Amino acid sequence: DDVLDMLGIELGPVRLKCALLALKTLKVGIYGVQQSWPGEEDEG
Repeated sequence: DDVLDMLGIELGPVRLKCALLALKTLKVGIYGVQQSWPGEEDEG
């Protein structure tokens, strides 16, 4: 929610995933493990 507040704009579901990609990359780098997002396994 903090990241979205800093952006200051409304985002749809697809743009939300793109906007949070950098955060996901940072988390993977810190934890050293592939992180999956809810619903990601549903995508082909």
